[in-house]
Amino acid sequence: MDTIGKEQRIKEDILQSALKTGKTAGWEALNMRKLADMIGYTPPTIYEHFPEGKESILQELARRGYVQLRRQLRDAVKDPEQMWLTYWNFAYSEKALYQLMFGVNMACRGATESELVYGLFSNLYTEEAYYACWSAVHGLISINMISHGLPEMMNQHILKTIHQSIKQTTP
Repeated sequence: MDTIGKEQRIKEDILQSALKTGKTAGWEALNMRKLADMIGYTPPTIYEHFPEGKESILQELARRGYVQLRRQLRDAVKDPEQMWLTYWNFAYSEKALYQLMFGVNMACRGATESELVYGLFSNLYTEEAYYACWSAVHGLISINMISHGLPEMMNQHILKTIHQSIKQTTP
């Protein structure tokens, strides 16, 4: 295996192990020593690939999350209601990534891919309507993640109501 391929594999191992930790134990459990033990490398090896350590690993995972979300949303771009449902489904199918991308305690500067997600909605809504929808959907997701969740039928009804309400008020 060439050096570039080996280095890329190491970087990918680091990211996948970090993601696994985030999914199983939460992002606060991620630290360089445990991560090094998981992948069989020393902490300095991790810092060679991610000089800022945990922060740069989290930034890269968040960036990848935005890319993944954008790809899924792009498939539903012709139907705003379907876009919000896709957004909702992403939040639950990739819960750890979603929390990393949008969590209050997760400071991932430089995640410009979030602007690309906004761009998919910007042609469908005015800026105010976009933020109204996003706030309502994001808030509903947060409520469900913090508590034990609302019944699925209720969530779907609320999502539909959000979309219809914004649609009625948008010129």
